[in-house]
Amino acid sequence: MARKLSLRQYVKRRNGVPLGASGSLTNMLKNALGANNFSQFWLYWNPIWGYYLATKIQKPLTQLLPHSIALILTFSISELLHDLAVSSIKKEVFFFAHRGFL
Repeated sequence: MARKLSLRQYVKRRNGVPLGASGSLTNMLKNALGANNFSQFWLYWNPIWGYYLATKIQKPLTQLLPHSIALILTFSISELLHDLAVSSIKKEVFFFAHRGFL
């Protein structure tokens, strides 16, 4: 059975430096934007968000559903949370998928 990584360990593995360390954001951007493919991009992009999506949403869903369905639902939940954040700032209902972004 795989050992569960803490948030600190996860960020260090993704960025090469500890959470909050100097260079953490630079490493994230360099690794993500320099990725060779979309899959590699998601390994590095926003590791804190990725950690919580993986541990709190995707992992529990994969215990109930096939991996592909859990992945689609995880991305959908992530989109909804981003839309809620934008909606609260703009003070109007805002959905990226309905504005031609997806």
